[in-house]
Amino acid sequence: VVCNAIKIDVTKLGKSDNTGKPYTLQLTEVEAYGDKSNASITAPSVDKSESNTNTESEVAKPDGENAALGGNVSMEVPKWAENFQAKNLVDGSTKTAVSTEFYTEQNTAESVTVVFKNGAYKIKTLMLYPRVVGGTVYGFPTDFTISAWNGTEWVKVHERTGLNKNTAQPVTI
Repeated sequence: VVCNAIKIDVTKLGKSDNTGKPYTLQLTEVEAYGDKSNASITAPSVDKSESNTNTESEVAKPDGENAALGGNVSMEVPKWAENFQAKNLVDGSTKTAVSTEFYTEQNTAESVTVVFKNGAYKIKTLMLYPRVVGGTVYGFPTDFTISAWNGTEWVKVHERTGLNKNTAQPVTI
């Protein structure tokens, strides 16, 4: 799909390490691999945007350029989460992470939007990296959809339900 942004809409959160509020969304990295496109696509309007760039490489990557690297990320980040900033999602490092608030209900909606730094790409592969501490995965979404911005509207490109993520390996779409 040719797009200049992706959006992850989570409808069922993953388990957290907070016993009082056991659900959250936590990720260490989002990567979107593909080839640069000449398509002229207007970026979607997003709020609370942050960007960052790092060039750390930890696992084998698919062919193409990581369009998400250094892009702008929009999501609600709690005030307490100074080490879990939105820009960490596109900094090229799985040693940094993002986090939403902790919730008592697993069926809580959260959304993350990544606008690519260098315009439109024909995306072939998406990789979502979990936050792992001491071998345990925290906050990886159980149910989510991924949509791509085609310049006019969000187009659903993937839907996953009932995911029980328990390894450090990224989910590849």
